[in-house]
Amino acid sequence: ALKHFLTRNGYHICGLADSYEKAVPEITILKPDLVITDIMLSTSKTGIDLARYINRRLQIPFIFQSSVNDDAIIASALLTNPVSYLPKPVNRSDLLNAIGSFFRDSCISCLF
Repeated sequence: ALKHFLTRNGYHICGLADSYEKAVPEITILKPDLVITDIMLSTSKTGIDLARYINRRLQIPFIFQSSVNDDAIIASALLTNPVSYLPKPVNRSDLLNAIGSFFRDSCISCLF
């Protein structure tokens, strides 16, 4: 649903992954302009682990979207300096605003 929504709004989605292990090699190869990730992924490594990897190795901006309501986990996520943290269910205009405010003067060619 998110992929179709973003595509309809003019964004190119260059990759999808449901785990850290799948996301890291794809993001490393594709080098998207922006990564949108959940905190909770399908394996033991989380979106926070992914954000730390991105910060250390790739310096690609990212947005968290998550239904996590644990304050300690949210605080840990925010320490990774995301472009935005959006609680689920994600308000679609909030998502477009988060993407648009960060890339106001840039052309986004690829989202992951």
